[in-house]
Amino acid sequence: MGGEALVDVAAVVANFTMMTRIADGTGTPLDRGSVEMSVDIRRELGIDDFVSARHVDA
Repeated sequence: MGGEALVDVAAVVANFTMMTRIADGTGTPLDRGSVEMSVDIRRELGIDDFVSARHVDA
């Protein structure tokens, strides 16, 4: 695809990472849909046990 496509892909990845870090840094909670869809994986990874874990009640 070429160098220009590589730069575009890198920019998209960087932007996604930036937005995720901003949301995490501001304490933005998970929305109800994300809470419901992620119950098993959060339990498996122990994420809900983190001191900083905050989300809306499902």
